[in-house]
Amino acid sequence: MDLYKVLGISSHASEAEIKKAYRRKAKEHHPDKGGDETEFKKIQQAYEVLSDPERRKHYDETGDTKAISESQEDGQIKAEVINLFMATVDNAWSSTDIKNAMLKQVKDAICKINDSIRNNANQANKFKKRLGKSQYAGEYNYLEDALNERIKYIENTNEAAEAHKEKLFKVLAEVEKFEFELDTSYNAYSEGVKIPAGFLGSTINL
Repeated sequence: MDLYKVLGISSHASEAEIKKAYRRKAKEHHPDKGGDETEFKKIQQAYEVLSDPERRKHYDETGDTKAISESQEDGQIKAEVINLFMATVDNAWSSTDIKNAMLKQVKDAICKINDSIRNNANQANKFKKRLGKSQYAGEYNYLEDALNERIKYIENTNEAAEAHKEKLFKVLAEVEKFEFELDTSYNAYSEGVKIPAGFLGSTINL
């Protein structure tokens, strides 16, 4: 079942468009008004998934409509911490402060996401300022449609980035629970630990 098709929207639909489509479809197919109960349940399920940024991201990536349980999310966070720890140890000097190196990597990733969100928002505002400022002699102004689609794409990208940032904050909190003994047998500089590219995910820069 394609949840976007159920609500009659594109995969780039904004949160407001999802809500608007849900209200229209729910009203049209409500059982109390003679609508089909099965179709109404599909509409409810589609809205429940697509209105939640985390569940929507999970659905877009896997096609799975099930909610991510707390235990599943906890497992995902711990898996991120394990991967971060292994990568840090593998790329660190013996005297590296492992905890601080791990924290730095997560904080750097969060900063990059914030920069990306800010840059994307600025770009979206530029596109919004161009809306309604072009005329076309043909049947419809397809450039306006292109601008709207681009704005929706940027807004959806930032929603996904915000959800990913929340996950990183949970990783940060989990790392804070650990303490590591510092090996002082080597006099090596502890900064500059390099984590493999792509670790902790990435945010789309437009």
